[in-house]
Amino acid sequence: MHVYNGSNPITNPGYVYDAAGNVLMDNVNCYSSDSENRLVSTVPMTLGGVCAAPGTGQPGTLEGMSYVYDPDGRRVVRLHNGAIVEQDYYDAAGHLITTTDGNGNPLRAEIYAGNRHLATWNPAGGGTTYFNHADWLGTERARTNSSGTVCESITSLPFGDGQNISGNCGAGDSSPNHFTGKERDSESGLDHFGERYDASSLGRFMSPDPLASSARPMEPQTWNRYAYVHNNPLAFADFEGLVDYFVFRPLAKGDGRAWTAIKNEARPGDHVITYNGEAASAKQFNTALESKDAVVVFAGHTVHNQAEVTGAVLLGGNTPVGNPNVVAGSADAQGVFDQATVAVSGDVKANSVALFGCNSQDLAGQYSNTNFTGTAPDTNTAAEDAGGAAYTDTLVRGGDLGAATKSAATAMGATTEKANQNLPKGQPPYKSPTVCTTKPDGTTECQK
Repeated sequence: MHVYNGSNPITNPGYVYDAAGNVLMDNVNCYSSDSENRLVSTVPMTLGGVCAAPGTGQPGTLEGMSYVYDPDGRRVVRLHNGAIVEQDYYDAAGHLITTTDGNGNPLRAEIYAGNRHLATWNPAGGGTTYFNHADWLGTERARTNSSGTVCESITSLPFGDGQNISGNCGAGDSSPNHFTGKERDSESGLDHFGERYDASSLGRFMSPDPLASSARPMEPQTWNRYAYVHNNPLAFADFEGLVDYFVFRPLAKGDGRAWTAIKNEARPGDHVITYNGEAASAKQFNTALESKDAVVVFAGHTVHNQAEVTGAVLLGGNTPVGNPNVVAGSADAQGVFDQATVAVSGDVKANSVALFGCNSQDLAGQYSNTNFTGTAPDTNTAAEDAGGAAYTDTLVRGGDLGAATKSAATAMGATTEKANQNLPKGQPPYKSPTVCTTKPDGTTECQK
C-alpha cells in the first residue's frame, strides 16, 4: 500500500523525489534526470538502501545505465560504465526501427504498418522475423514465426505489471516491446513512453505530466499528474505520455505550409493529425472527441466542399444529445443534414475542443466542461484556417489555452483585414471575427 501527499508523490519510506517531481529513489533503483526532466541514468540500490556506483551491478548484466537523447528528445544511446551498448534509430514517424550495439552490429529491427507494431527481426538464431499479436490496447500477447507457430506468449495485469513470458522465439524475448507496444528496459523494468517513463509495478508515471493544460478542474482524476490514463488501463492507452492534436479542415484538400510546420514543431510524443476534405468525417470527429486528453480543432465550415459529400458537424440549435451536446453526421451537396447517418459522440473526453467555422460562436455557451472557441458565421474560410493554425501552433509550442485563443484572434483578424483589401467593388467587408473560450466554470471570454 502506498501513501501520497497533496501533490501525489509517493511518501512511503524509500521513495525520494527531486524538486521537479521526478522519482530519484523507489526502493529498487536510483534515478537522475536532466534539466528537461528526462531520465538520464538508473543504477540499482544496494542492500543498505543506498545508490550503487554507476556501471556496477550483477556480473554479466546491464544494471546501471545512462541515456543520451537527440535534439528531438528521442533516446538514441544507452551506455553502461561509459561504453555504448545500444544505439537506437527512428523512422520519420518517430518509431524506433533499428537497435545496434556500440559497433553498429544489429541487435533487432522493428517493423511497423502505420502505427501498428507488426513484426520484429532478430539476428539471433540465423536472423528470423517474428510477428507480433496484440490486444485491443496494443499490448503484445503472442509472437509467431513465419510458419504461424506461436513461439512466445505474454501475460500481464492491467497496468502491465506481473508480466510473464513463456516460450522462446530464437533467443529469449525477441523484442522488449510489450505493454501497449512500448519498450521495457531490462535494467529498470520501466516502460519507455517517449516523453516519460511508466512504472508498471506502480501503475503510474515516474514524472509528472509536463502538459499543464491536460488538468481539468471538472475531472479530479486529471489532477494527479502521475496517473496513467485516469487509472483506467483496460479502456485507454497513453501512446506517448502526452497528447494528440486532431485537426479537421473539411474545405481543405491538403496540409499546406502552416500545418506541415506545426507537425514539425510538435514536441516529442505529440501527434498532430489533420483530416482534410472528405477525410474530415463525422466518424473521425467522434473518435477524436472520445480520445482522452486530446485537443480537437475544427477549422472551416461544417458542410460540403463544392459538390462533394463530406463529413459535417451540426453546431448549435440541435436536439441535445450526449454531454456535452454534439451531433455529427454527413451533409449532401446542398448542405442538407442526413439524419439517417447521425452518429452520437457521447461524453466528450478530449481536453479541449476548438471550433472555427459556421455558427460555432453560438455553441460556446452550451459547453461547461470543454474549452470552446468560435468565429462569427460570415468569417471567410481563410481566416478560419488561419485561426485554427495559430491556435494549434501555440499549444504545440507549450502555450496555454488563453494564449492560444488570443493568437487565433490575432491571426484571424489579420487575415480578414487582408481579405477586405481585395474585395470586389460593392461587396460589403467581412466582419472582424470573434474568438471565444468557454472556461470550466462556465464563463466565456472573447478576443477580437
